[in-house]
Amino acid sequence: MELKFGDVVTEVDHMAEEIIIKQIQAAFPTHQIHSEEAGVIGLQNDWLWLVDPLDGTNNFAIGLPVFTTSITLMYKRIPVLGVVYEPMTDRLFVSVIGEGTYCNDKPIQVKSKPNLFKGNIGWIQGHKVQNDPRAVKLRQFIDVRFKRMMRLWAPTPHVCWGVSKE
Repeated sequence: MELKFGDVVTEVDHMAEEIIIKQIQAAFPTHQIHSEEAGVIGLQNDWLWLVDPLDGTNNFAIGLPVFTTSITLMYKRIPVLGVVYEPMTDRLFVSVIGEGTYCNDKPIQVKSKPNLFKGNIGWIQGHKVQNDPRAVKLRQFIDVRFKRMMRLWAPTPHVCWGVSKE
């Protein structure tokens, strides 16, 4: 296990990243890839893949089963495809521009919540600002005014869990 600022990197991060990068390069050899651990691969062009091989590495490292693999395809800086895989629940979320969002091939949509303050809120912040007085104040404000504040240490589960079946 490696350490980076306030975070860890595991062997699984590197293994998953290598598999994903090889598959993208095999299918789309001219596309650029920006992966969390490897950085930028390939020449800049209209197509860019963003890869987080293990979103929630800290969770994974301590045995908390809340982590995903996240891949986004951008065309001319516009996201056209998003894929999130949640291995512990075997759920695959796919969103294609103009076609909607699916979980394991079933259509899903964002849940409607007329009263925002009765909703669940996901809180995500970087390690560098976790003790910044403004961040602490905002976190406390949210914590006492909403039904629940989830702090999962991984952004993509927050996004995926905010959807429901049609």
